[in-house]
Amino acid sequence: MGQVFYTLLSSNLQYFGLTYGIILLSVFLQSASSQTIVDLKSIGEEEGLSARIVNFVIRDDRGLFYVISRKSIQQFDGNQFSDVNSQVLSEQNELLSDIISVEKKSSNRYVLNIKNAEHQYILNTEKNIVEFIASNKKRYLKDGIDYIVSYQDSTYAIVSEEKRKGINIELFNFPMEIIGQGNYCITQDEFHKVCIFNNNKAISEVYKGRIIRVEENIYLWSPDGVYKFSQGNFNLIHRFTNEKEGCGLLKKDKLGNIIAAYSDRTSYFDNNYFNKLYVLDKEENLINYSSCIKEYPAINDIYSDNVFHKMMLVGYNGMRVCSFLRDGSEIFFQEPGIMDGEFGKIIIGVAADTDGHLIAQSESGEISQYNTNKNQFEELFSTKNKVISEALSNLKYDKKSDCFYTRGYSSNPYSDIYKYNKESGKLTSRRLNFKLGDFDFLSKDRMLLTGYESSTGEAFLAEYNFEQNKLIVKRKDLKRILSVFLDGKNKTIWVSTMDGIKVLGYKYNTITKIDKHQSKDRYILHDKIAMFLPYNDHLVACSRGGGIYVIEPITQRVLRNINSQSGLTEDMAVAAIEDNAGRLWVGTFNGLNVLDNNYNSLKKIYAFEGLPNKEFNTHAVAKNKDGKLVFGTLNGLCIIDPEKVLNWERSYKAHINKIQLYNGRESRNIANKDPIIFYNSVDSLIMTYSIADYFTYPFVSTSVTLSQKGDPFYRSVSYSGSSVLTDFETGENEIYLKTYNKSLDQVIRVKVNSDRRGLYYFFIITAVLLGLVYFISKSVIEANKKKEQEKTETNKKIAELQLASLQAQMNPHFIFNALGSIQYFIQTHNADKADEYLSDFAKLMRKILESSKQKLVSVREELKMLELYIGLEQLRFEGMFDYTMDIDPMVDQEMKIPPMIIQPIIENAINHGIYNLTDRHGSLHIKLVEESEENIVITIEDNGVGRKKAQELRNKIHASRGMQIVKERIDTINKSEAMEVQMLTEDLMKKTQPIGTRVIINIKELY
Repeated sequence: MGQVFYTLLSSNLQYFGLTYGIILLSVFLQSASSQTIVDLKSIGEEEGLSARIVNFVIRDDRGLFYVISRKSIQQFDGNQFSDVNSQVLSEQNELLSDIISVEKKSSNRYVLNIKNAEHQYILNTEKNIVEFIASNKKRYLKDGIDYIVSYQDSTYAIVSEEKRKGINIELFNFPMEIIGQGNYCITQDEFHKVCIFNNNKAISEVYKGRIIRVEENIYLWSPDGVYKFSQGNFNLIHRFTNEKEGCGLLKKDKLGNIIAAYSDRTSYFDNNYFNKLYVLDKEENLINYSSCIKEYPAINDIYSDNVFHKMMLVGYNGMRVCSFLRDGSEIFFQEPGIMDGEFGKIIIGVAADTDGHLIAQSESGEISQYNTNKNQFEELFSTKNKVISEALSNLKYDKKSDCFYTRGYSSNPYSDIYKYNKESGKLTSRRLNFKLGDFDFLSKDRMLLTGYESSTGEAFLAEYNFEQNKLIVKRKDLKRILSVFLDGKNKTIWVSTMDGIKVLGYKYNTITKIDKHQSKDRYILHDKIAMFLPYNDHLVACSRGGGIYVIEPITQRVLRNINSQSGLTEDMAVAAIEDNAGRLWVGTFNGLNVLDNNYNSLKKIYAFEGLPNKEFNTHAVAKNKDGKLVFGTLNGLCIIDPEKVLNWERSYKAHINKIQLYNGRESRNIANKDPIIFYNSVDSLIMTYSIADYFTYPFVSTSVTLSQKGDPFYRSVSYSGSSVLTDFETGENEIYLKTYNKSLDQVIRVKVNSDRRGLYYFFIITAVLLGLVYFISKSVIEANKKKEQEKTETNKKIAELQLASLQAQMNPHFIFNALGSIQYFIQTHNADKADEYLSDFAKLMRKILESSKQKLVSVREELKMLELYIGLEQLRFEGMFDYTMDIDPMVDQEMKIPPMIIQPIIENAINHGIYNLTDRHGSLHIKLVEESEENIVITIEDNGVGRKKAQELRNKIHASRGMQIVKERIDTINKSEAMEVQMLTEDLMKKTQPIGTRVIINIKELY
């Protein structure tokens, strides 16, 4: 076999020499620039790493990292390490140091390829354990294919287990990589020798280097360049000038970009000491990443989701996480090596004119202008030429005069104000004999200034003419002013003082106050405002300590407060600006916040993602002509393209730590299987989760929200780091753990089964119950008998009460009096009257007798009976009283009510109330109202002598049982549970004298 390699090598030397010469002139595309690192984090034994030397690192589908050293396998979530159970390796006399590669087999399952191992070992990251798979052949997983590797006669035989691949080749050295493509098979051995096979026959010379597959493309990284496989050959696409360097490490990120580490110590590849790092992107551009390993050259492995975002390097000095500046952000003036909390190059002001010309100034006195063509800032003025102050602040552009203004300050009791005319290129200054604060613009050369006397501390608000150097003080009663804003639209002046916000009119009169001493709609707790910004028909006030306040400028009402508790990265909000798409960008002391026009958080951007510093400066914000946003920080300036930055994705992912089921006081942990299966009878399910990332920053707030697919099938309450789910519906569903990174949202499939476990005990319970049937049956029969007896007694009582009611209504007095009246009409020869009375009397008796046989009658029938009865009483008492009957048209006269409930009350009103009147004509009023479809209210009102007087007179004659019987009938009706009747009696009084009685009857049907 060695003779074949030698022959192929000799016959192709001339061909490849010519190819190199041609490609050298046309495809040398290597970039000379290095990727900018914006954040570096080293992770070692102090942070919990078990060993200083790490050999491999992988990231599973849940976002968790697994680092393999000579001592152990550890899980790393970006914050903490935890051990993986790898005891099976020691039990089988295998060493972690003998692992030669880690290959993904399936979801969260990785094969640990151990050279010459008899069996296969699987790292199961879901269970955090290394699993043992016994085998009678040495299996080796590469490029997703299982191979059987055997060694005999100084040759390695490699056979694919999958027959469809049909690979059956021999090598002199152990194969580190095996890649199949159609009929071709390309191998790379442990000495970096690469060979091409076609139908299991070697067809080329031995190349030097490493191979890797990206989708359907295969690349060779050799000492002299980068090759791409095509039609049985490797073709050069990038040449290296230093052919003494060799590729010692080759990886790819999740997007398909290739990462290659090169060393000039070609005889010491095992030491993995590298001096060059390259990236080949998906468009096959070559980029120099060597700055990443300048101080970290001893690398064993590399992992990256997106090499243009983050990269994790592991090797002889633990782990290192590099974050890179991404497309969409540019950094200027940044001083290297500045730690958190330290000051670097402080950019205290930025401003842009209407044409987009950009000016920036540092606190130390330099004023620079951005050169778009050169993409750099060029110094205009400094303390060496035109700037005479010790420091500068408050850079602003005035579109009325088309000039830039800034203020200078020093330890002296005076201040300087500068005017830069970009047309003439002149910087003009004026000295003011007080400490100058903020300013805004009234007209072309008229400014609104704030300041204070350094000797007395007295603050004032004044108008100032720059050209005439003339100052007119307007207010001297305000406390020291922090910022001022002229609202030309609403003709108001907003002044932030050490004692809250004052809103002034154009005549400098105070309109209102907004501070911590005002009522709710004028109240703000943190009233020291860094700047005001008109936005979305509101006024956004950036507060030092309270986030941002949204104020309605016309009414001066505080509409809402957005702070760290409601989504901001920090409460010290110092700069705000609106982008061209109408979004609000807020700079704080901990990065940037992007809000939509409803003030909902769209994105949070931190320093390690591509900002020069995490702390922004007051009012140091502008927008250039391209719509890019410019921010000044405590160490440098950044120019941000909003659309690109908002598309930045993060690599973190929500990870389930633990799932607990609760039933009463009992709880148990369940595995995060696919799907999670449990019964709907559980009280609750608690999911505890964390954010898995390359490195977890303590000042980063990442919210996790729960949502579900389809119709809601549970209720949930979220706490910090966990969620409680209750009230499950049966069926299958999906729960989504969502963060800002949509591509890494975690999906949890859940299957909730109906709890029918009670059926298992059915026969046992039935057997026990059968033994008690006799006793239960006997008890039920006796209870039914008792119930029937009670029902019979109730019906008997109802019948008795109906009869008693009939007797009470048709009492002998009424019959005697009625017959006497008929006799009187006959004796007085009033035959017509007697005939009418007798006819009505007969009708009334017939209706009473008919209704007494029924439990319920219609309202219409009851009213006819009442009209007959009252008419007879009027005849009998010869016009002693009048009556009215008011029936609500809404009353359903077919509604059923108990008979002979109303008549005894009317009889009582006539015979005991009206009959005893001596000083006024009697009056009786009956009213029916429908409260609802099932409810009517009947009111009987008379103007008689009242209950007390009637009782006295009644006691002298006889006791009446009529009302007592009515009450007993009502009690009996209410017990029937078919109808509810309520009766209320009221005494009508005029001062202390009784003037009548009112009885209210409420009848309601029950269903």
